[in-house]
Amino acid sequence: MRGLKRNKVELWYQLYDANIPVYETDLDGNPVLDPVTGNPLLTGEYIAGYKSPVLFKANVSPARSEASTDPFGVNVEYDKTICSCDMDLPIDELSMLFVDKKPQYDEEGNLLNDPDYKVVKVAKSLNSLLIAIKKKTEDADG
Repeated sequence: MRGLKRNKVELWYQLYDANIPVYETDLDGNPVLDPVTGNPLLTGEYIAGYKSPVLFKANVSPARSEASTDPFGVNVEYDKTICSCDMDLPIDELSMLFVDKKPQYDEEGNLLNDPDYKVVKVAKSLNSLLIAIKKKTEDADG
């Protein structure tokens, strides 16, 4: 599972941070305030919050292919695999990845775009880390 250094590409991972509450908004996008307390009204929904993207290098498969063995089992759907010898990568099933695109920032350092892949499964062996990833669809939250 080891790869050549020249085959490694730059990738960025984002680790899950926290659930962020979603607030009620009016038609202009302003928060709706509770008339009694003056606090913004919660919808009861949450979105996933992620930390800043972190650069790492690894080998990425061009696309999923059938092999004699399937390291993640038969019921796991994934598009590509990432192989890394860095056993200290903190990537887990809640992580998001920038694979086919780079993170873009505005002048204040805020992230402008979303990651294009999500981690489906992580398999660790003695010397390598194998990560199954799936392309995020436009209509899915992640």
